[in-house]
Amino acid sequence: MYRANLSFKLLKHYLTVLVKSGLVRVEERERKLYLTTDKGLRFLREFEALEEYAAIVMAKRNELDRMLEKGAS
Repeated sequence: MYRANLSFKLLKHYLTVLVKSGLVRVEERERKLYLTTDKGLRFLREFEALEEYAAIVMAKRNELDRMLEKGAS
């Protein structure tokens, strides 16, 4: 909560959404423990792959922009 700079209210909201979507599950021990589910881990892997793809697309776009700038001069 503190590292992410979230209020407690917002953290509770996000955790509720994550639990309802099946990305996180709650275990009741001495205190509540939030654990990533298999579905949540798959989501994270896919999201990381998407971020990598987006970085590649941006690099290609920048390269094309440079090529167009050189052609215009």
